[in-house]
Amino acid sequence: MSPHRPKCTLYPVLAAASPRAVIYPRDPSNQTCLIAWDRSDDSFEMGQWFKGTVKPA
Repeated sequence: MSPHRPKCTLYPVLAAASPRAVIYPRDPSNQTCLIAWDRSDDSFEMGQWFKGTVKPA
């Protein structure tokens, strides 16, 4: 039997007038890290870590 892996889903929030977006993961852990995504050059930047969850709208 293989070990159970927790499910993690990534949610991007795109800006209407900017090539930047924010990606936040939804997983069972109690900590979340936001990720900035610059879509013009496809680069990523790690953002703030915090305890809690972000729920998609």
